[in-house]
Amino acid sequence: MTGPLPFFIFGVARSGTNLVARMLDAHPHAAVALDPLLPLFRSWRNQVAEQSAHTLTGAWNPQSSLQDYYFSRDGAALLRMILDADPAQALPPGGLEHLQPAVVDRAALESPNLAAAFAKWTGSTWGELLASTVRIISDGKAVHAAGVKEVWTVEFIPAIRRALPDARFIILHRDPRAVAASQMAMARKDPTQAAHSISYMRHWRKHVTLARLFSSDSSLGDQVLEVRYEDILLSPKQHAENLAGFLGLDFDPAMLAPGKEQGWESNSSFTSAKGGVDAQAGERWRGKLPAHAVATVEFHCGIEMRNLGYEPTRAEPGRLDAEVLRGIAESNAAPGKWRSDSGDEAADLAWECLRWQLAGPAAVDVPSDLMRRCFLQPELPN
Repeated sequence: MTGPLPFFIFGVARSGTNLVARMLDAHPHAAVALDPLLPLFRSWRNQVAEQSAHTLTGAWNPQSSLQDYYFSRDGAALLRMILDADPAQALPPGGLEHLQPAVVDRAALESPNLAAAFAKWTGSTWGELLASTVRIISDGKAVHAAGVKEVWTVEFIPAIRRALPDARFIILHRDPRAVAASQMAMARKDPTQAAHSISYMRHWRKHVTLARLFSSDSSLGDQVLEVRYEDILLSPKQHAENLAGFLGLDFDPAMLAPGKEQGWESNSSFTSAKGGVDAQAGERWRGKLPAHAVATVEFHCGIEMRNLGYEPTRAEPGRLDAEVLRGIAESNAAPGKWRSDSGDEAADLAWECLRWQLAGPAAVDVPSDLMRRCFLQPELPN
């Protein structure tokens, strides 16, 4: 390998990805860009879908939100297309000219300097654009590792690894109840950040399922590190050492004061402590999230939660009751700017109930295509 080691940090929004990115960016031999590549991943997804549109049962909408792949007749097929995406595929005509302004605008949200540097972005394939991104992030810096933090797009890991065979991938998990509480707090501060909470939950369990698949892949697993946000808060030094070591770096104490020089307001939506790790953030949802919201999160995520050690508070998290229905109604009444469900609320609720039925004792073998529509894989997630 020549040049810095490429790495990527993935998770859902509000899951702790900023904390990890800033911890690593504080290291003198690492550099991290925050969220510049969402336009690239959307465009890459659209090209993959459009080239195989004849295999899909419905018309492809390039303006659709990033998918969670649950329940849709085409969900499993689209997910497989992205998992198999070829980074050597040429960009569509005018691809770079279309993408560059969007990536510049996206990068400018966090760093005007990085946005300006994307004027040097070059490439005629998706893989070349990824390699160019790593060079831009490390340009002029004496770094041994250069990374990108992104949300929602963990399914691109196999394709990125085909483009950058030495790349490392850090996947953040956080209790979905804490994710929901953080997202709601952010929306109260800034109403433009309001989002469809059920779509958040569906993306959360997508990340859990795909992370487990990647970690268990013998050809990929040693390049994937799964980390629970709560564990970082409990033992920040130990996990900073683990993160550094995963990238071939020695621990540096600066990692324990992430974002201090930039005035970052800690890792919490509820406090304004400057440049540090808020150790209380992991459990604060217990005093912030209403009971009906807790019930709704556990109804949608309870199967996958237990696989990460997040124990539901309800004895029967899969029970459909008035609390769950209230939470679903609130989510659908204020969906924000995007949603990844079908929009048919009754149909999606029926699918959620079926997930719980399939997760229980099964009297008959369940067709693999039905399991994939419910769990993104032909068996229950573990």
